[in-house]
Amino acid sequence: MSEITVADPIHETNTTRALTTSTSTSHDTSPEPFDSERVPVTLGTDIRSFLRVANRVEPHDPRIAYLCRVHAFEMAHIKDTYSTGRGVRQFKTALLQRLEQDEVTTIAKRKEKSDLGELRRVHRHYKNIIDQRSDSWDLENR
Repeated sequence: MSEITVADPIHETNTTRALTTSTSTSHDTSPEPFDSERVPVTLGTDIRSFLRVANRVEPHDPRIAYLCRVHAFEMAHIKDTYSTGRGVRQFKTALLQRLEQDEVTTIAKRKEKSDLGELRRVHRHYKNIIDQRSDSWDLENR
């Protein structure tokens, strides 16, 4: 996480306040998983499911995790457009800040040309795994 520290003031005739600088070492570090358990009750459990999936796939597919969080944010916004529910405004603000942070870093790690292509790639991958496991399960239980 980057830390804000006060820098020495620049001595100009029209500037009297100190400037701040960021001491962040790298933008490529992975942030902490978004707390999927702190979803406001008024938003329901389906949003929590998308956030859990995002946390699980993030080490392998950070762009997919980002897209899951985008979908969770869109669902939260549809359910409570004006953020009137208890804790909804804080939740949506925290999620939006995380999305802004992840957008730039994850697009560089994208393996396909578009987000849709990225979703298709991951869908095919997991579908193949499920098909292989279901085939072996069928053979074992005959």
